[in-house]
Amino acid sequence: MTATAARHDVVIMGGGLAGLTLALQLKQTFADIDVVALERRNHPVPHAAHKVGESSVEIGAHYFDTVLGLGPHMRGAQLRKFGFRFFFSEGRRDIDAVTEIGASRYLFVPSYQIDRGIFENYLAEEAAHRGVQFIDGATVRRIDLAGDARSPHLIECACGGENRALHARWLVDACGRAGMLKRKLPVKVIWDYTYYWGVLSQIFFQQRLTDLALLGRLRSELLHCQRLNFAMQGFLRAWSAVSRRRNPPVLLDHAALPWFAELNRSLTDRLDDRAFVQRLKESTRRLDLLAAEVLDRATRDHPALDGGGLRAVQGERPTLVAGESPREPMLFAPA
Repeated sequence: MTATAARHDVVIMGGGLAGLTLALQLKQTFADIDVVALERRNHPVPHAAHKVGESSVEIGAHYFDTVLGLGPHMRGAQLRKFGFRFFFSEGRRDIDAVTEIGASRYLFVPSYQIDRGIFENYLAEEAAHRGVQFIDGATVRRIDLAGDARSPHLIECACGGENRALHARWLVDACGRAGMLKRKLPVKVIWDYTYYWGVLSQIFFQQRLTDLALLGRLRSELLHCQRLNFAMQGFLRAWSAVSRRRNPPVLLDHAALPWFAELNRSLTDRLDDRAFVQRLKESTRRLDLLAAEVLDRATRDHPALDGGGLRAVQGERPTLVAGESPREPMLFAPA
């Protein structure tokens, strides 16, 4: 063991996608910060690592290519994709005879199919280029967390046949893996995208995550959307339990839904405070309208289906203004 532990601002345990992107963003934000990333594997890692995270969504793609400035690599070394594609098979193996939902062309905001091996090798090289101390083949043996804010954390690791000790003001655990959620209903896919693109992604793409004053003005709308989404997820589970799970051999092309494609494109708009508030109010209204259409379709097919919880949340706000005609349907036509 070295006699004196080296002192660093940040030590990140885990030199995969999460750890290295954090290291890059820290160096990008604070040029003089001293960051160390410890990675258990030896680099370079094999290509086609088949790890969680190969398929990015729009927020992740925006973070990689725009926030971190990795656009040239993403466009040159990774594959752009059409977005999520779902196949509802119910045990069928003939893929041409199942229900398919996805886009037939690229939508405006990109997402990528990522080779994690290629990407993580690049991230390690880029991190080192930007001043991050990247240590591969490092196994953490011991961690002593500081007892107060003035004392550093202690990390001991084995690397290259020798032991090392590091002191850090900040210690980050980036060793874990994220889970993947399964989707079952085409209606659920449309709903989840509408909530994701219309509310959550708007806050992120418009860089309002830390604008507490502005988000406070939208507190009523955001809480309503949250309650509505919670009620909808329970309703969709109940609907799924009683549905016949039909799977016709068709492509449900969500790029062909004009409102849906426009919702995706709208993520690239640059909005001032007034326009952003209006955008979130419109998104709230869109969710209410979609919830009403989902509830109507489900209860027409299954009159006994209990939609009381969803109706209660809907009742908090008027879905249609008096005298206004309903909009065009938002869902795919029933199969």
